[in-house]
Amino acid sequence: MKTKKNAIAHIACSAIIGVLFFVIGQILYPYIIEKWWTPIGIAVYFLVFSTIMLIAMFILNQIRKDYSYWFKNGKKDTVKKAYIRGTVCLIVIFVLSGIFEFIYELGDDVIYDTSSYVFLIDDSGSMAGNDPQFERGAAINRIMKNQANDMPYAVYKFSNQAQLLKDMGKYTETDSFEFSSDGGTDIVGSLDKVADELISKAVNGGNYPKVLLLSDGVSSYYGVNSVIKKCRSNNIVVSTIGFNVNSSLLSKIARKTGGIYINVNNIDELQEQMNNAMTSFLDRNLISDRFTPQNDVLYAFLRILFLCLIGAAFSWLKYETFCSSKGPKFDSFVLKVSLICTTVGSIIMEICFSIFDLPAWLARLTFCIIWAITPGYFVKSNVYTFDPEYQFGLETESDQTGQDVVGSKNQLTAKSDEDTQTHTLRDTSLGFGRDYVDKSDNHMNQNDSGFGFGDDSGFSSETEILSSFESDEKNGFGNDENSGFGM
Repeated sequence: MKTKKNAIAHIACSAIIGVLFFVIGQILYPYIIEKWWTPIGIAVYFLVFSTIMLIAMFILNQIRKDYSYWFKNGKKDTVKKAYIRGTVCLIVIFVLSGIFEFIYELGDDVIYDTSSYVFLIDDSGSMAGNDPQFERGAAINRIMKNQANDMPYAVYKFSNQAQLLKDMGKYTETDSFEFSSDGGTDIVGSLDKVADELISKAVNGGNYPKVLLLSDGVSSYYGVNSVIKKCRSNNIVVSTIGFNVNSSLLSKIARKTGGIYINVNNIDELQEQMNNAMTSFLDRNLISDRFTPQNDVLYAFLRILFLCLIGAAFSWLKYETFCSSKGPKFDSFVLKVSLICTTVGSIIMEICFSIFDLPAWLARLTFCIIWAITPGYFVKSNVYTFDPEYQFGLETESDQTGQDVVGSKNQLTAKSDEDTQTHTLRDTSLGFGRDYVDKSDNHMNQNDSGFGFGDDSGFSSETEILSSFESDEKNGFGNDENSGFGM
């Protein structure tokens, strides 16, 4: 029961590491995507994730006291080499992430030469408090005045329903828009009406109209999927701005139609962000939603494939740096579980976006937690025991002082006579490395990775086997620190 609790505690700690990176990643993500070349930004994202995991593996190893075990048994190089290989894994993850992101962005299946702008501006009662001076109308004028080309545009306001304020046409100095800030907020119904008028050419926005939807309120989701489908099938891109509100509805509309969603909390930023939203389109990358009307299945497959390959390198990083005192078998178990987790996490990332339509932050949170999960254990002291199957059938029990009471020499002699020809010293729970040393004519193999039995002389004869159970300072199972099995 205690072992099970320790294992659960270790998995929980690794999951917390995933949450920690998610928080850091959410801070980094907008900066690296907006300021850097996207393949470099995504490569840095995974590099930071992997570096945090590398540091976490070191800390968890210290808690488990695995490192102290290796150092105590003179195997400092085991830890040193592990972290050299771990550093190589970091480099591999950085390179693979950048290359795969570059490939994932290839393909100009979405090319829009915007033919017109359509402003759909919230005029509900709540806007009276958020924009009492009607800056939203002045911002539209300034945006269109600064357009280099004579881009035609139209303006709608909406509360309970959409109302056309300016029909499609070029900007003139006399353009003005009257807002009243009254009524409710029907985002979906208003967008549906605008889409219908653009499709029917009642408002002729050309082949690729770009809609900017600004709102400060919360609206019903009812009918949103059909409106999104209508916009997608008619090349209507919608960018959205949440004004003093973080709206999942506005975010969904933007993501699913190829636009971007921006949250604005300051009226002074309104014009700049409206201009950004109007001129920007959704970027496609490995850890965010995508807008691909064509070849969507292909990009879904590529996302899963590329994330799985990056995940394999990430799993190898954990394998190299785990350094379990239980030996290579447990390290291999860590590798297998990590490969499964990174594969599942990669698939879930795609499902979160394409099927469940979850917000990007929630998809990335789930992804980070699953990728970080690492099986393990915690121990209270540096005491290691053998599987009784490989202790020549002896029964061991522990008294209150923690010292082992070993069976009689007669039991040992009887068992050792039965196994005279071949003795293989091994331990499924502890693991004895990869070096096999033949130390007797009877082919008694000691699988030794520096764990050692006292002076590491091995068990090469029956006399030595018997003497190893004495309280000898070199080979005993007592309290001596040089025994490798002391307290």
